[in-house]
This record gives sequence, C-alpha cells and structure tokens, in this order.
Amino acid sequence: WVLFMNQLRSFIEKFNNEDLEEEIANELTVECKYCSINIYIKEAYIDKEDLNIYCSKKCFIENLNRKYF
Repeated sequence: WVLFMNQLRSFIEKFNNEDLEEEIANELTVECKYCSINIYIKEAYIDKEDLNIYCSKKCFIENLNRKYF
C-alpha cells in the first residue's frame, strides 16, 4: 500500500510540474479498488474525493452501490 501511495504521489507531482512524459504514464500500473485488476494509470478512473482508483466508471459506480446500498 505504501509503495502504491508513493507511486501515486510521484505521478501527481510530475503532473503538477507539467513534465509528465508519455512513456512513464504508460508504464505505471495500479490496481482497481473494486475488481482488483491491474491497469495503466493513464487509463484509470480516479475518484477525486477519496483518491481511490478504478479501472472504469462502471467499477466506481458499483463500489458506490456496495458502499451505500
């Protein structure tokens, strides 16, 4: 988990510094919080409120349904 958070922090810092390179974004992988598949961070759906990462908007909505219903 710590490694993941460090990777995410690094990604955000590079994005904020506007020096994000295409090849780095294509190599960085993360795990979907809902279905646990590995995806490239460039393709990820990031919940801005909780900073959770999902492979798609569908997984995000499914997780919300599970959380509240």
